[in-house]
Amino acid sequence: MTAPRVPLWENSCHDFLGLFSEPILNCQIHRAFDLVSGCRQRHDTSRENGNAGYSVSEIRFTQRSDATTRAPASYWLLLVFLLLLYANLPFVVPALDALRPAKVVAGLALVTLLAERAFARKSLEFVWPEGIMLLAFLGAGALSSLTALWPRLAAESVSGLL
Repeated sequence: MTAPRVPLWENSCHDFLGLFSEPILNCQIHRAFDLVSGCRQRHDTSRENGNAGYSVSEIRFTQRSDATTRAPASYWLLLVFLLLLYANLPFVVPALDALRPAKVVAGLALVTLLAERAFARKSLEFVWPEGIMLLAFLGAGALSSLTALWPRLAAESVSGLL
């Protein structure tokens, strides 16, 4: 019986700065990157050997989605928002500046997301700490407009932030 060999090529243990990385070498030695490509050996898939018909390369860590499962409408609206944001249409067509298409689509995407979560009887989940910090930032921005020297400008800035 022989130990499996791990072929290493030149610069295979370098990080993004081009320096030697011990963690990358450790992952290669312990075959951590082989989980992505699967095992190269042919394994017996019979149920007689007690492996319930699965070989090592057939194990899935995520559920496969159905072909009928489609992306929700809020996702597509998010993509349209990003397209409008980067296309910057009001520079090309100045008449669109009054309509604010990116803000309209962003608001529609948020309303659609809330409706999808409500119809699915699921609540919105905030990731710690980013979600809570975002809410704290928005709350601090809204509260700071109460003591502003120019309340109208502060209110417009907060409404633009939201």
